[in-house]
Amino acid sequence: MYLLVTDTNNALFFESKRLVWLEQLPIGDRIKNQLDYIPKGYNYEKTPVKTILIYTGMGASWERPLLGQGLFFGCPVSQCMLTINNSLAPQVDAVLFRHVYVPPSYKRPRNQIWIIEHTEPPFLTVPINDNGVFNWTANYRWDSDIPRPYGYFKKYEPEQPVPSIVKNYAEGKTKLVAWFVSNCQPFNKRNEYAAELSKHITVDIYGRCGTLTCSINDTRKCLNMLNKNYKFYLAFENSNCKYYITEKLFTTSLGRNLLPIVMGASRMEYELVAPNHSFIHVDDFKSAEDLAMYLHKLDKNDELYNEYFKWKDTGTIVIYNKLYCRICAMLHDKDHPPKHYTNLSKWWSGPDVCHP
Repeated sequence: MYLLVTDTNNALFFESKRLVWLEQLPIGDRIKNQLDYIPKGYNYEKTPVKTILIYTGMGASWERPLLGQGLFFGCPVSQCMLTINNSLAPQVDAVLFRHVYVPPSYKRPRNQIWIIEHTEPPFLTVPINDNGVFNWTANYRWDSDIPRPYGYFKKYEPEQPVPSIVKNYAEGKTKLVAWFVSNCQPFNKRNEYAAELSKHITVDIYGRCGTLTCSINDTRKCLNMLNKNYKFYLAFENSNCKYYITEKLFTTSLGRNLLPIVMGASRMEYELVAPNHSFIHVDDFKSAEDLAMYLHKLDKNDELYNEYFKWKDTGTIVIYNKLYCRICAMLHDKDHPPKHYTNLSKWWSGPDVCHP
């Protein structure tokens, strides 16, 4: 819902009355809320531009065109610009540390916002020992200040009813379970689980950790092969960590016509980003043998198998979540009280974050 208000100069603007901050909505779709959010007092013609400095992690050449204001064109709140010029650090509005935190040597201004961004799980990130320096987090976790999951399910608006009849997604598929995997030393027991599963159902393993190959130089061809021939895909993460769900679920499985079998985050956390009844979680079965028995059951019953694809007529998988648009909107929120993480290392990599 939006409220029409007038500023002191009689300029009209809209203030989104949505829940956008972590303390307002700990678990929920704050991505959409943040994208729609226009802070009180924001006026495109009069509001000063906020500068965001990417202090670490801007190494890829394809990211260079993102600099300046161009990335913010089309954002509801667009008065922001990106820079990688670290000499500007003492005067920018926000400093973004991507993937790694390197303590700056300059004197930090009192109101400067520091943001830490991670895309990998704690096992693959550099420990952060400085507490009290970060204001916001931006990573795949839904309990971060500015969530940036690898993907998530967005329902159509207006909401569409679940269809009673769907096409036969099993038609023409002659193979059962596939797995593309190149990391043979994960931080969980996915390899052992897959090995046990393969004792009870055929599992075709492609990549360094298997016996089958598909050219990594032609990803589209490999994915099309999976889509055409296989019913199930092992969307196993390399770590069992809170909210850590990658493209294995979104691009490889849900974005195509494969039924993903997932391992990594909890079922509840998968349900936050995936459509209802769209995946099979290993935690729902007592053993790999029990899972295999269920997969054989689905293989023999197209009606049961197709139940997992009814969501496709009710929404879409979103990959690009416009992180910088949302950072810009939040920076312009003058009414939000300042916050600091007093023990970020515990929140990010504490003993309850990941498990074997």
